[in-house]
Amino acid sequence: MNINIKQAVSTCPLLTVKENVGERHRIMHSGIRRGSLWIQPRRDDFRVLLSGEVDSVLGGYMRSRFGPHKGEDQGKKYWYLDSIADIESVIEYFGTAPIG
Repeated sequence: MNINIKQAVSTCPLLTVKENVGERHRIMHSGIRRGSLWIQPRRDDFRVLLSGEVDSVLGGYMRSRFGPHKGEDQGKKYWYLDSIADIESVIEYFGTAPIG
């Protein structure tokens, strides 16, 4: 598990993280029943995918900060982010975003 991702999640009490196959980090919010923030470290960047209700919570933030999504995977929008600092900012926003 990428230690920086785990540390960023640990600072947000409403978030939990689980590492799935392929080093995909599934970050879940206690206030959201369906959906997760998925972060997959790649060789030169990170792939960030929003599923379920997380898209309505984070989609606007992602578009305003990083531009339009780069593609879709089974209807789920994703972006490529270059730095761990960008990933940490997404996690921090997700942990403090208004839910509901």
